[in-house]
Amino acid sequence: MQQRMPQRLIFRTFMAVVAVVCFATQAQAQSPARQQVATNLQQLHNWVGEGANGQRWREYLLSDALQTELAKSPEQVDHGVLRAVLDQYRSDASGLDRPMFVAVRESLERWLSELPISDAELIEMVRDIADDFQPVTQQEVAAARARVAATRAELERFLSSGTQENFERWKAFLEWDDLLGRLDAEPQEMLKLRSLDRHLYANVTGTEGRRFRAFRESLDHYLDLVQTRTPAWQNYVYQQIFPTEKAADSELLAADNPQAQYEQLVARLATELSSYAESNSSEVGWRIGRLVGLLDRVGRAPEVVAAVRERYWKPNFFGRVSERVLNAGVDNQVREVTPVHDNILGTSVHGTAVLSGFLKLDLVPSDDTGRFAIRLSGVAHSDTVGYNRGVQIFSTGVSQINASKQVIVDANGLRSTAAVARVCTDTTINCISAKLRIVERIAWKRAGAQKGAAEQVAARKAEVRTANRMNEQAAELLADANRRFEEKFRTPLVRMAAYPRLLETSSSDDYLYVRAMSVNDDQLAAPGAPPVIETSGDVTAQVHESLVGNVSEMVTNPDPMVTAHKIEKSYQDAKREVPEELRMDNAENELWSFNFLPTRPVRAEFAPGQITVAIYATDFAVYDDDFDTDADNYQTPREGFPLRDEFLISAQYNVEQTADGVQFVRQGEVSVEFPNRQRIGLFNPRDALLRVAQSTLKKKFNAMFKEIVNPEDIPLQGQGRDAGRLRMRSADSRQGWLLLTWELLPPEVKTAAVASPASAQ
Repeated sequence: MQQRMPQRLIFRTFMAVVAVVCFATQAQAQSPARQQVATNLQQLHNWVGEGANGQRWREYLLSDALQTELAKSPEQVDHGVLRAVLDQYRSDASGLDRPMFVAVRESLERWLSELPISDAELIEMVRDIADDFQPVTQQEVAAARARVAATRAELERFLSSGTQENFERWKAFLEWDDLLGRLDAEPQEMLKLRSLDRHLYANVTGTEGRRFRAFRESLDHYLDLVQTRTPAWQNYVYQQIFPTEKAADSELLAADNPQAQYEQLVARLATELSSYAESNSSEVGWRIGRLVGLLDRVGRAPEVVAAVRERYWKPNFFGRVSERVLNAGVDNQVREVTPVHDNILGTSVHGTAVLSGFLKLDLVPSDDTGRFAIRLSGVAHSDTVGYNRGVQIFSTGVSQINASKQVIVDANGLRSTAAVARVCTDTTINCISAKLRIVERIAWKRAGAQKGAAEQVAARKAEVRTANRMNEQAAELLADANRRFEEKFRTPLVRMAAYPRLLETSSSDDYLYVRAMSVNDDQLAAPGAPPVIETSGDVTAQVHESLVGNVSEMVTNPDPMVTAHKIEKSYQDAKREVPEELRMDNAENELWSFNFLPTRPVRAEFAPGQITVAIYATDFAVYDDDFDTDADNYQTPREGFPLRDEFLISAQYNVEQTADGVQFVRQGEVSVEFPNRQRIGLFNPRDALLRVAQSTLKKKFNAMFKEIVNPEDIPLQGQGRDAGRLRMRSADSRQGWLLLTWELLPPEVKTAAVASPASAQ
């Protein structure tokens, strides 16, 4: 079978798919997660046995306490007890990485995530920890410092294992000497290390390696412990969360009173949680994420940290893609001509086979992974000549071929099961030729007697060939799809510590689903399930506004600088026309740049029928016209720049349905504001620079954020042919979610131009 499975099918299956069935609270007797915990726990007890060793494991893992909670109704379950049990399973005790223990741990995590916890219970839990202050100890700092030294040494050994030139390049890029020198500085000076260690998160080849990740994680933890003990650091963190509060609270944090600081932060967390329960405001959610992250950084209040995340770490992206879309890329009609060279029961067979068939993709229901089967059904007509001891046997055959191969899609990429083929062959002997007539008669008799057996042998061999061909082609395609998945998606995000914390797939008879949660330890995700999309579609997406802020923060922190050249290049890379106001070959356009703020630099608000996109930045600068435009190296700004004032660029769009689909209509012009300034004066020289910044940014971003945005159709390709288009049919925004649907349109029919009578003469 020479027909190649579609090159883009498998990769698009993984990359385009989206969404999953939302979790619903179930009665205790109907909770699969609870039942799985009970089953796995019983299997673990059977495995460890009733002896002394088994009893020690039961005591260490708090099995009696877990069994008590399993007997309760969901409303009565003590979350604190379950978290204490889970902590034991997550500990570093030898043996807990074995499958029996892992099964209990994972099922317990699922059950705990599904159990309801009221907002009032959560707030009360936070208030209860106000008296549990524990200062960071010298032993903790020493252990963290030792971990930094160990991971640094391992990274240095790895980098120096190559050429000296390469090692020196890495040291220069990482500003290695400066970074190491500051490790011995006073704690107050270590704040500057935060700007150096961002190189460890840069999207450059190599930083995704485990040694880089181990060093940067150990360094971050060490800095957290050391700097949290300094009033300057506490004040810095607090001001990142509450930049407008300058009075009593920040003064308290600036005081040398760690316990009072802790109590104040806990009180603030309880207040913010109460506000969030009423509003689900993304601003409040961001502050909660920062406060919880601060507790987590120094290993304090682990139960509260876990409880807040259990409550507010819900998937912030759902989507699905229909089987119809997946099949759009499949070249359904199969027709191939292949040579036949075989040996059947001692007869050497040669000829040609023509396969005519149909290739399709069928989704396979699966709750824990996405699955689809590629199926081939067809008929092969063969015309062959068999040679056996001077006898020639001319025959034709008809083979019914059915083959399938299942592909599994999950967070690790794609893999497949072995192909299975079934072939049924029927042959017709048309002529037998031999030098002697008596030999022909004997050959006819023998061929007739062996016909059934020969057909069976031919069919089995065809099954093996078909399955092997499918496996070989799938291996090549899967390797290519996984390579692209790694290069374009997973690896860049791992480098920047931005890979989704949750990425799960599933499938039904009709749809392939994925759900994802992008969040780091200083953030919250979605507070709950998304609204239901009320219109059907071939592709749907449900995006929570936390996804925008979370991902933008993670991917821009390693390289926060935005330049005129980068903006132009982003249009060129996307093969989009660059607006005149952004073209660098336009002599009227100045060179400019700014830096994203480190926290949620891009934010979205999805209100009823309205979308607001905002960019938070600082350090705006313009450059002289004789700047070297070929070297995208913005080092020497014009006098008076960069401006250290923070600014906000925002655009607001109404969502409107049209006869052809959807359009987004901008309300007024793009806004450029300086939040920390009440007004911009007319005579102050610095205010004049602010007006320059405001004017320039408005001009650029009015061009970027068009007045009317009509989403373009998304073309689908299959084996070099037009496979149709996805057109956005509906868009809705409410409750902090953006809900989108696309419909699959058939390929455009291109008709040849017909010459007019005049031109034909």
